[in-house]
Amino acid sequence: MTLNGLIKSGEENEIRVIARNSDQPNSRWYPGTGIYRPVFLRVGDEKHIPVNGVRVRTISFCPAVIEATVKTTGDGIVKAEICDGEKVVIAQKAQAVNQTAVFRLEVPDAKLWSCEHPNLYSCRAINGKRVILRGACIHHDNGLLGACAFPEAEERKVRILKENGYNALRSAHYPCSKAMLDACDRLGMLMMDEYVDVWYIHKTEHDYADYMTDWWQQDLKDMVEKDYNHPCVIMYSTGNEVSETAQKKGIALTKAMTDYINDLDGTRPVTCGNNIFFNFLSSIGLGVYSDDKAKKNAEAAKKAAEAAAKKAEKGNSKKKKKPVGSETFCKDAYAFYELAKDHPSIIGDFVWAGMDYIGEVGEGCAEYSDYNFGGEKPATRMTGGNGRIDLLGKPRAEAAQE
Repeated sequence: MTLNGLIKSGEENEIRVIARNSDQPNSRWYPGTGIYRPVFLRVGDEKHIPVNGVRVRTISFCPAVIEATVKTTGDGIVKAEICDGEKVVIAQKAQAVNQTAVFRLEVPDAKLWSCEHPNLYSCRAINGKRVILRGACIHHDNGLLGACAFPEAEERKVRILKENGYNALRSAHYPCSKAMLDACDRLGMLMMDEYVDVWYIHKTEHDYADYMTDWWQQDLKDMVEKDYNHPCVIMYSTGNEVSETAQKKGIALTKAMTDYINDLDGTRPVTCGNNIFFNFLSSIGLGVYSDDKAKKNAEAAKKAAEAAAKKAEKGNSKKKKKPVGSETFCKDAYAFYELAKDHPSIIGDFVWAGMDYIGEVGEGCAEYSDYNFGGEKPATRMTGGNGRIDLLGKPRAEAAQE
C-alpha cells in the first residue's frame, strides 16, 4: 500500500496493524499468528522505481542476452546494470524512460545457474539442461521457532534438505518467503511455489474459503511478482488437494487461475495438486472432511467463484503438459527417480514430507497395538510426524532410501 498524503511531516505518525485469529479452526496446518515475515517501510522521491518494478528474463544463453523491463512513476533517465556474484558491473546501458523502458544487455562469458553451480547475477537465468526433480514438500513453519521466517532458519532448512539428496522443494501449502527463495538461489535448490490449500470448499470452518473468491487474483499477482526474478522458481501451483477440480465450475476456476498466471509470467508452467480419491468423493456428493470440522458449505463463495470463472471461456492451453508427483511416498522415491530416467515425459516428484512440521498432528506417526508411546494421547501430539527430516533437522531412516 502507499502512504502518499497520509504521512504528516514534523509529527508523530503511527501505523497500527491488528491480526485477528479468533475464528477457529481456520487451517489444517499450523499457520502462525500475527506478522511473521518481514515488513518494510520504503521511503523515496516522487519519481522512483516501485517495488517489483524491475523484471528480468533470459532471451538466450549462447550468447547470454537478458531483457530487463523497468517501470517508473515518471519520466527520466534510467541506467540498467548487470553485476556478477562479486557485485562487479559487467554490462550496463542508460536510456530515457517514460514509465516503462526495456533494456537488452549481453552478459560476457556468462556462468549459467544450475543446482550444482548456483551462479548468481542480477538476472534470471536458464541452462537448457534436463533435470529430474528429486523433490520434497515443506511447510512454512520452522519447527520450534514457530512461523517466523528467519533468514538463517530458512537457509538451514534448504541446506539440510540438499545435503540429504534433494534438488527441489514444494512450498506446501502457502507461497514461500523471500528469505526461502534467496536461500534456494544461493544454494542451488529448485522451487515449486504453491498458492493455497483450499479454494471455495471449506476444509475447516473458518479457513481461507471465506476469502479466496475475492482475493485470488491479488494473491496470485503478489506471488508472481515476488517470484519472478528468482532463478530457483521453476513452476507455480494453484492449489493442493482441491476437490473442486471434480466440478465444472472448479475446472473453470482452475483454467481462470492458470490463464491469469500465464498472463503475469509466460516463462514458467503452472500446475495444480489433485487427489484422485478426494475428487471421486466430491463427484458423488461426499465431502472430504467431516461436517463437524467444516460446517459451512459456503454457497455464496461457490456462486461468486463460478461467476469469476466464467471469464475464462477460451480453449485449453497449448503448452506442453508433463506430469509431476506433488505428494509421493518417501519409500517410492528411488523407484520414481528410475522411472523418470526411462520416461522423459515425467519430470520427477516431491515426497511427502521432506521435513516434519507443526500441525496435522500424528498423521504420519507409527502406532503399534502392544505399545502406547508411554501413555501419549494423539491429542497431545504437536507435529505431523511424517517428515524424512525430523523437527530438529536430523535425518530419519527413510532419508537413506535413495
